[in-house]
Amino acid sequence: MRKETFYPASGVIFAQFTDLRPKFTETPVNSFTRAQKDGLRYEKKALEYLGKLLHDAKDKIFTLYPSPWIMFKTKHDDGKQIRFCQPDAVLISNDASQIILCEIKYQHTSDAWRQLRLLYEPVLKFMYPRATIACVEICKWFDPHIQFPEHYYYAENPLEAIYEKLGVHIYRPRSN
Repeated sequence: MRKETFYPASGVIFAQFTDLRPKFTETPVNSFTRAQKDGLRYEKKALEYLGKLLHDAKDKIFTLYPSPWIMFKTKHDDGKQIRFCQPDAVLISNDASQIILCEIKYQHTSDAWRQLRLLYEPVLKFMYPRATIACVEICKWFDPHIQFPEHYYYAENPLEAIYEKLGVHIYRPRSN
């Protein structure tokens, strides 16, 4: 498995949802580690959980986009280079004025902050400049001693996330 390199998305000049799948996604599932497979199973259950929360909500104002691919370009990218990112879940209000970005992690990690704040949020701010954006890490295991680059709050319900803030929501399915 190759080591991943993280490149923030500052200075976005182009971004849109896409059905294209980048070449780097062609890694065979059987080459994943056990921890990666556990993470993928947890992500699937967490996405089902978000769908159920939306289904049960009184106000049906959000649409869930699970694991959408977004292609984008920043002013710092070389020439015609197009980059891709894939948030775990994007919830967009019917009038596109509110967005909830969710990063799903098996275990609470500062990587969630980095992905939400430095990659997905700038891309979606470009795509929806008038929208307010809330970020939520959904995790199974939470360790309050993990160093986190900003203050976060406990998000009791991800659908009620606080805009312009970062929440952590603990979701423990009955089995994983």
